[in-house]
Amino acid sequence: NIKNICPKYREAPRESVTKNKHNIDTHYIFLEYFCETESDDITPSDDIAELEWFDKSDLNKIQMTPPSIEMYKELGWL
Repeated sequence: NIKNICPKYREAPRESVTKNKHNIDTHYIFLEYFCETESDDITPSDDIAELEWFDKSDLNKIQMTPPSIEMYKELGWL
């Protein structure tokens, strides 16, 4: 069960230009979805170094990018 956050919470995907890990300006487009899973087993692939589950109540305890903070605030989770 996958549902796009757009257009219910925002009209268009979130975009940002920030420095990447090589200090190069990079244009990011964030595709944000609500998803349900049948299993808590997750495995990172070649585009993600690490994955971890968090309770919504713990979001304020983890380091996040500014676009992620903005999204969680829009959802009322922060």
